[in-house]
Amino acid sequence: MHRSARLALVFGVAFVVALPLGFIFAPDPTGVVPFFLTAGLAAVIGLPAYLGFARATGSES
Repeated sequence: MHRSARLALVFGVAFVVALPLGFIFAPDPTGVVPFFLTAGLAAVIGLPAYLGFARATGSES
């Protein structure tokens, strides 16, 4: 799998997982604060997942 496709896949899944958490932990009618919280959570979830996935498949990051 290409590195860009793997990156998009992992961070896309991390964003989908983090999206409801952003709205649960930061209820804001404007949606600005939950978006930034979601982006931060996606980075926190996605980066270790990406590095672990790269290690598990034997790819260099």
